Amino acid sequence: QSHRFAQNAVRGAGWYAGARISVRLVGLLNTFILARLLDPTDFGVLALAAIFLAFLQIFSESGVLLAINRLPAPSRKDYDSAWTLNIIICSTNAGIILLLAPSLGDIFGNHQVTSALYVLALSPFLQGFSNIGIVNLRRELQFRREFAYLALTRVAGFVFGIAAALYFRNFYGLAIAQVVNSAAALILSYIFSPYRPSITLSAARGILAFSFFALLSNLATFFNEKADRFVIGQFGDPEKTGVFVVGSEVGALPLSEIVGSWNRTAFLSFMKMLREGDSISAALREAMSVTCVLALGIAAGVMATAPEFVLILLGQKWVSAIPIVGLGALSGAFTIIAQIGSQALTAHRYYSQVAVRTTILASLAPFCAYAGYQIDDFQGVMVARVLQTFALASITIAMTCRYLEIRPIEWFAVLWRPSLALLAVLGANMVLEPQLLGLGTLPIFAIKGAILAPVYFATIFLMWLMARKPRGAESLVLAMVTSYFRKIDSIEHHKS
Repeated sequence: QSHRFAQNAVRGAGWYAGARISVRLVGLLNTFILARLLDPTDFGVLALAAIFLAFLQIFSESGVLLAINRLPAPSRKDYDSAWTLNIIICSTNAGIILLLAPSLGDIFGNHQVTSALYVLALSPFLQGFSNIGIVNLRRELQFRREFAYLALTRVAGFVFGIAAALYFRNFYGLAIAQVVNSAAALILSYIFSPYRPSITLSAARGILAFSFFALLSNLATFFNEKADRFVIGQFGDPEKTGVFVVGSEVGALPLSEIVGSWNRTAFLSFMKMLREGDSISAALREAMSVTCVLALGIAAGVMATAPEFVLILLGQKWVSAIPIVGLGALSGAFTIIAQIGSQALTAHRYYSQVAVRTTILASLAPFCAYAGYQIDDFQGVMVARVLQTFALASITIAMTCRYLEIRPIEWFAVLWRPSLALLAVLGANMVLEPQLLGLGTLPIFAIKGAILAPVYFATIFLMWLMARKPRGAESLVLAMVTSYFRKIDSIEHHKS
């Protein structure tokens, strides 16, 4: 059953990851073009404005959609109440942004932040009116339709964002792209879902009761993730903030899109299995193994190729982001590993425990970021984030052992092979780099990829054989490959 779950989840993750990767590829292309057109200061201005926007967005993502997703058979009152709550919350957020924009410009000592917030206020207002029926694409695992929905939304933002950047040549282009993205999502949500919501709050009490712990967890996550940006923005300048934000996001991007897509699909599958009364213990072990192999493998690759990656895609003026990209990848790997455990705990309704864990870590985040900044500027802040995410992953692993009856040895069994493979890649990169001196940036990047990727997977496979072929990501891949070739043989047999 666990293999069937994993294979179905992999297929679903393939579509979901395809959607997310396609969207992100457009986003990456957008970022790379804008990085050439605009200065780090422009990105820094938008990043400072986005801190407040992201904080308010927590309230519009306070578990309303998750509450619908967890119900075995949500009624029309549930859908309509959730939609009405979204309108109220998002419209309130837009009003707060407009009201406080001047004060936030004073706090950051940069009135360009105020101008950016005036434009960005349109984004949450438009998001509130999106069709609640779109949640059924994920609830019913319709990843192909979600692929189209997300891709079309992003393409619209890309086209208008580049046009705005070419016209304004400053942060307004970045802000307008976000507003257009929200407008496109609003229009497409009514095209991709036939559901037509209406205003009511008849089921709001039940939705809000569930949303409390989700809101608490989201608030804590926000402070945990944004504290470093606030510290750099307060004690540094917009250029440092822009370098930190772009570097950390680029470093974590492959993880959030590829592995995050797998985790999201696994979570939806967990919820579906629990609604149908099935146990998810074996499925969780499979999911943990796949997550660790993918997360640590991608982190190893990004860390080894960060100098070439930044120079090729961002350009020479972003060279100070190189260490941030590498450390951002490692931090992203720890976050993704913690995420799969958190999702299993959430699926089993351990909401309060997850919220308390995140809140405790969030209370320490500003102090860690400030200490890192005092030690080594924004690079020290990034090191502090790596340590925080490592603590997050460790605590989450301990929680799954306590509440989900997963033995520590089971976590060790899925972590030790990819961990050794990551160290093998970094060691091979240290040996390889001196041999590549004098070559161009692009050849070095290609050679590293051609050598280091086989090093990682060969190490994983050898360790798997030494461990006597335990159930995990490796056995799942072999099972899927075997199944694929059997289908090919069957097709050829019927043809003959």
